[in-house]
Amino acid sequence: MMTQQSNNFGNRSVRRRGDGLTFATASLLIWTGCASPAIVAPKPLELGPPAGMQTHASQFVGSLLSGPQDGEYQTDRLVACMVEVCLLRDAPGSTLDPLAPELGLVARLQGQTPVQGGSRLAVGGRWALGVEADAAWSGITSGDWGDTKELESQAVLLPLGTTYRLKFSAEEQVEDPENFLREWPDRGAVQKSLSVGIQYGWIDSKPSLLTGFALGDLVQAESETELTTVPDEGGRPGGDFLMEEWILPSRGPELNGGSVVWVLPSPFELQGAGSVAIRVRTWAGDEENVDPQLLESSLALLESGAQGKFATDGPETEEQAIRRQRVRAMQYVRETRERHVAGEPGQGEALRNALVYVCSQVALPLGMDLCIAAEVDWLNGWVALIPDPSLRDGATVDALGWDVERAAWVHLARTMVKGDLPDSLMALVLRHGGEAGHYPSSLEDAARNSLDAATFEARIEMENRLFLEDASPAARVRAFDWLQRRGLEPSDWDPLGTKEERTAPLREWLTKFENGEGA
Repeated sequence: MMTQQSNNFGNRSVRRRGDGLTFATASLLIWTGCASPAIVAPKPLELGPPAGMQTHASQFVGSLLSGPQDGEYQTDRLVACMVEVCLLRDAPGSTLDPLAPELGLVARLQGQTPVQGGSRLAVGGRWALGVEADAAWSGITSGDWGDTKELESQAVLLPLGTTYRLKFSAEEQVEDPENFLREWPDRGAVQKSLSVGIQYGWIDSKPSLLTGFALGDLVQAESETELTTVPDEGGRPGGDFLMEEWILPSRGPELNGGSVVWVLPSPFELQGAGSVAIRVRTWAGDEENVDPQLLESSLALLESGAQGKFATDGPETEEQAIRRQRVRAMQYVRETRERHVAGEPGQGEALRNALVYVCSQVALPLGMDLCIAAEVDWLNGWVALIPDPSLRDGATVDALGWDVERAAWVHLARTMVKGDLPDSLMALVLRHGGEAGHYPSSLEDAARNSLDAATFEARIEMENRLFLEDASPAARVRAFDWLQRRGLEPSDWDPLGTKEERTAPLREWLTKFENGEGA
């Protein structure tokens, strides 16, 4: 029973001129350094969750390690819990006790095999119990420990025999340094996660609470099977693979009430947070003295789980319906490619038509242009780089669309490096990428390391702004035209003006971006 809430000169038509982003950036830095020796300290990353982070809550019959199981629960034995989670910019240092000595079990959930040993979550992890926990949480939430940001706060009522799990997940692009020649397909985005779970069950013949934490991240291949097979998330054999690891501290919250605080290293990148702080508070209850609404909602969660329904969704929402349709359309594209590769007649144009449908539904302007201009064999290579949507649990509609667009940019960049990109497609690259489109290494890097389309567009915009300072008039014109079509060009500025005419207004305009003021 389970419920869930939820370098590169490959193109022969382009002159060799080095990497555009590196040259433009270096020129800007040298010019700025000569004009003003003052060093401005970079602004710290805004504290917040990683882009596209999803939060899932589930309640089920079963244990932390077993997951959902068939069975019964007892409503005459209840415990109420409050779970609070927040981000910390800095680690807690030695203020709290180290967590590692408290670990009773470390379990890697591949084959449900428990293994004794260290844990990445425990390295640097800290904890406190009772009064010390309340004092620590007060220091965290008051800002005494530095910047903090609340992530989630949920109350839940656990009948005996049930487990509650709160899971945070986010996708990240993690490069494989051993696959720099691209002998193997990219593994795509990695779904990292951090979970807190509370189990109310029988331990040593008495009702007890057990708290655990799970880390979903890449780990090194070790066994013969792991070293020779392709990971489920893609990549090369023997590369890192995705693993979920649970740690179960030997001490935690008590049935009769109290607080426990844990501060764990953050598994996520790009969020300005060094740690995740979690507090669990408990108080005993029964059907007579607990909040009736809390009891009703908790039992409804379990009962709806038994019927195979989502806990809080009810009827399918509009966004869920759109996502289901997108997944189905993307799966059809993959199936059509497989039939085309197998040599079935007529599948080439069927592939083009299927791609047109997907790109029109997700509003992908580059994708639509490629569907019209590219040969079927090129489209085949594009589709090969799109991640399997059935393996993208939790991905939003926009994230699925970015999977398609990112694969297109990566395939374009790699075809440019090989010198095989037709002029018609090169024209599309320059239309959509501006002057930055002449540099495939920069394009691929931008696409692979952008978590969404907005991040990629912002990076391409930044590169084109830097090209306004290029020594080549043609490069300046191309970058200016690209920005102008988007209403992003500097006003009263001529890319073909003299250096004296260009320098002062351009510097003033660029400074606004450096200061975060925009155009």
